[in-house]
This record gives sequence, structure tokens and C-alpha cells, in this order.
Amino acid sequence: PTNGASALGLQSTAVLTIIEPPIDTWKLVYFGANANDAAIAGDSADPEHDGIVNLLAYAYAFNPLVSSTNPFTGNLAGNQFQLHFPRNTSASDITFIVQSSTDLIAWSNLMTYTTANGWVTNTPSATVAESASTGVPPNQYVNVTVTSSTNVTVNAADQFLRLQINR
Repeated sequence: PTNGASALGLQSTAVLTIIEPPIDTWKLVYFGANANDAAIAGDSADPEHDGIVNLLAYAYAFNPLVSSTNPFTGNLAGNQFQLHFPRNTSASDITFIVQSSTDLIAWSNLMTYTTANGWVTNTPSATVAESASTGVPPNQYVNVTVTSSTNVTVNAADQFLRLQINR
């Protein structure tokens, strides 16, 4: 307040609600007292040494303390590439981006997922499908299938797909 004005009036109490990001809740469930220890619970940590860092374990709805195999797979369906991976339905604080490249240098976004917007098609004719939910939070997930718009033909240029996860 300035000039003697009181913005609060006679109020002597207030309620403050602190809402943790979903990843913090996930870390607390699995790492307990070590949830703030970056060496154990940090995004890049891999406590069970299976090659799946905590951020990916969170994105895939995995238990980061149990060794897992990478569920990110691809295949050719008809004449189009498909990617398959699980998406943690509780992970509202991350973005999933499926990207494509012909040279592993320049990448373009095919599909982008945020909780606010759902799946957004960045490349015409790319499609996405999700299964029904499986499991319970913090390990509830849907299986995602992204289909590239590129038709694969004999002697076609190489195409590479990847999944980028941002927090």
C-alpha cells in the first residue's frame, strides 16, 4: 500500500495453496525423502541403470526403481511409418513431440501433445490414435500410435522418426 492506503483492510489471515507439479508428486511417490536429490531423482538420473532416465520413466508411466525396456517402437504399416509409445496421463507438465527427418540434422514436428491442447497435427496427413487408459495414477497411461504422412516407396529417401519430451 502507498499513501497510507491499506489494500488488506482488517483481514488478518489468508489461505495459501501450494500446488506441486505432477512430476514432483511422482518423484515423492517413488523416491520419498530422496525426491529432491538430483543424483537419484533428477530428470537425467537412472537409478536402476536400465538406460531409461527418470524423465522418460515419468513420461511413460514407469516405476523408475524397476528395470524396464524401452517401449518406444516403430514399424511399417502398409506404406507409412508408425511409432508406438505409452503416454502417462498424469504427466500434465510435459510435452510430447514426434519429429521426422530425412538426414538426422533437420527435424520437423509431425505431432505435438500438451495437456492444454491435446494432440496437434503439425504436418498434414499425420495421424494419432490412443488406446483406452490402463493402470492408476501415477502409472496410468494410454498407448499412442503416431502414423507418418510419408508414403514409403521403393528407393524412397530415408525417413527417421523420434520422440522428444520437454518439461
